Amino acid sequence: MAARRDQDGGADADPDEAQRTTANLIVAIVCLVLLGAGLFVVESLHRASKVQDCLEAGRRNCAAASTR
Repeated sequence: MAARRDQDGGADADPDEAQRTTANLIVAIVCLVLLGAGLFVVESLHRASKVQDCLEAGRRNCAAASTR
């Protein structure tokens, strides 16, 4: 076969492969961003729940409890 080398990215590397690699990287970055946003939301809800529990218990200084 001619000068086509798919394995080592040689002379005639498939342009679709480079496009797939770029798309995969973009998808991985989007997934990581969504994971980070999800963790942020979960942590925020957990903090809000702690403050709400504090207020329901009749305490007055619940702002200090939310920083822990």
